[in-house]
Amino acid sequence: MNARNTTTLLLLTLTLLACGGGGSGSAGSNTTNTVKEQPASIPSSEPVDTVAPTPAAKEVDYQADKALLSSDAADSTELYVEEAFNFDQVREVSFEINARDKGDLPLTNKLVKIKSVPSDLSSWDDSRLSNAQLILVTKTNEQGEAFKTLEMPSDVEKVLVQINALGLENQALISINGDAPLLVEHTFK
Repeated sequence: MNARNTTTLLLLTLTLLACGGGGSGSAGSNTTNTVKEQPASIPSSEPVDTVAPTPAAKEVDYQADKALLSSDAADSTELYVEEAFNFDQVREVSFEINARDKGDLPLTNKLVKIKSVPSDLSSWDDSRLSNAQLILVTKTNEQGEAFKTLEMPSDVEKVLVQINALGLENQALISINGDAPLLVEHTFK
C-alpha cells in the first residue's frame, strides 16, 4: 500500500509539473509575461475621503475680443457668436389642408403633396417650379382634411401645396414666415 501511495503521488507531481508554466505554447515566442505585485493595503481606522475635491469654478467672459472681431478667425477658438444666435437648422411646421368640392362635400382619399420652392417664386410660369423638392405626400381623411406636423429646414420659406383632384384650383403657393412652431392652413374649393 505504501508503494501504491508513492506511485500516485509521483504521477500527480509529474502531471502538475508538466501542466504548469506553459505560456503561449509556441516554441519561437519571445513574449515575456510579467506580474507585478500590488502593495498590500493596510486597513486604517480613519475614514477615507473618496470624493475628489472640485476645483473652484472660474468665471468665463464670453464677450468678444474687439481685435478679433475685425479680422478673420484662424481657428474655432477665435470665433464669436452673438448670444441670441439661433443654432437650430429646422423648425416645426404644422399643415392643415382641407379639400371640398363645388357642392362643399369633402374630397376623401385625395393625394396631397407639399414641395419646397424658392422664396421669390411667384408665377405659375416660372421654370423653377419644375424643380420643386418634395417634402411630404399624404392623403385626405373622410372629412376631406389632412393634418401633418413636420420638422422642416429653416431655410424653406415657401411651399407648393398640390392636391390630386379635378374641378377646382388644385395647387397653391404658400409663404412660411416666422419662428417655429408654425401653422399653415389652406382650403381647396
